[in-house]
Amino acid sequence: MRETLADIDDEDILIMMDDLFLCGPVDLVRLQALEGVLQGTNIACLNMEQSFDPGDQPTALEGFKRRQHGARYEVSIMCGL
Repeated sequence: MRETLADIDDEDILIMMDDLFLCGPVDLVRLQALEGVLQGTNIACLNMEQSFDPGDQPTALEGFKRRQHGARYEVSIMCGL
């Protein structure tokens, strides 16, 4: 996936996985604010799922926790930015 993304000449890329459906309103204001958080940082992904790993650490970003390397679900296919 990393190689494919490198070949795409666009700053914004939307990836949809099958069997995942939006079933409620989308908070566009929060999504746009989160997009700004990604600019100029070393954050690669913001997962939009509930934290369930006891090793996840609090962050300054409201509603998000930091997943530790080697965690059970370090990478998830759930909705993310």
